[in-house]
Amino acid sequence: MDKAFLFGEKRNLVGILSEPDGENNSDKPLILMLNAGLVHRSGPFRMNKEFSDILSTNGFSSFRFDLSGIGDSEKYPMDSMAYKDRNLSDVGEAVDFIKEKINPSKIIVMGLCTGADLAHRSAVAYDDISGSIMLDGYGYPTKNFYIKRYVPVLFSPLRLFNYFRRFFSRLIPSNNEAQTESGSDAYYWELPDKQRYIDDMTSMFNNGKKHLYAYTSGVREYYNYELQFVDTFNSYSFCPSVQVNYFEYADHIYILLEQRNLLFNTMLDWIKKF
Repeated sequence: MDKAFLFGEKRNLVGILSEPDGENNSDKPLILMLNAGLVHRSGPFRMNKEFSDILSTNGFSSFRFDLSGIGDSEKYPMDSMAYKDRNLSDVGEAVDFIKEKINPSKIIVMGLCTGADLAHRSAVAYDDISGSIMLDGYGYPTKNFYIKRYVPVLFSPLRLFNYFRRFFSRLIPSNNEAQTESGSDAYYWELPDKQRYIDDMTSMFNNGKKHLYAYTSGVREYYNYELQFVDTFNSYSFCPSVQVNYFEYADHIYILLEQRNLLFNTMLDWIKKF
């Protein structure tokens, strides 16, 4: 059953709470779903809505909402907070609302692309968040990554030409380099410094938080094989707390039904064991 709510300190945030019919499931984790870029809370091609229905069928609650200035949630013109800080504050208000409304045993935050970045930052910032699902989130290169990415280029004249064309084009100054925080750059994430990421993950591991990372071929420019995460962080204590899945035949937004169902089944199985 879906119910719409207006919440937040300024009553400007809109969210949908999905719960199983006639079932008290406060002893189970709730999935908090974030916007992917500028996409409405239903998700790319209604991904969040579809997964919410699957969760309800399996006895889990979920809450999908729009960040300030996206979808049905208003952004107050006098709000002076930086965009990314405002997003993080919005998630905090959603967590407070969820705790007040149904007080689930655990909250798992889920996001795709920019939503994955916000999911990580939220899991770091809020003690009430017990874990995260990051779809096409962070990726740090390894030796095997570079081999898989660049060796095939050496044997393809066209790809080699395109590579050097892109390389030299970056050396030419662009007229569009100067952008403000309120511009389109506010909807892109930047890879955190590796040591900062390690510190954040170690802290979350020490607090018992777990994570599911799913990658697609849509981000092969920075993540191109399933064991890349393990190869990067195998020596750190937090590595076993992260389940990694690589969907080689999926695009960034899982437009193919078969691949989307594989993702849904993977996430559902992980949530059931959480």
